[in-house]
Amino acid sequence: MRITEETMRKLSGLVKINLTEAESSRLALTIEDMLHLADKLEEADTAGVAETSHAVQLQSVYREDVMVRSPSREKMLANAPERDETCFITPKVLE
Repeated sequence: MRITEETMRKLSGLVKINLTEAESSRLALTIEDMLHLADKLEEADTAGVAETSHAVQLQSVYREDVMVRSPSREKMLANAPERDETCFITPKVLE
């Protein structure tokens, strides 16, 4: 596909960049090369190839959500430096 000067003016207007004539010509050639590559990819025989949504197989890195019993209140409070019967006692942070 040939990228014309008019197409480049329209593209540069859409992306809101100002291009010199030299930049516009060089970019047009680059875009043409990319389109040519896309056309080459269309020629590839993909019959029998399974569709994928990612190039790399993903797997969950999270552990299973398993319910476990919490330690008893007495066990949790056993190592507290200060406590009352049911809670930890901490220094006041805000006055």
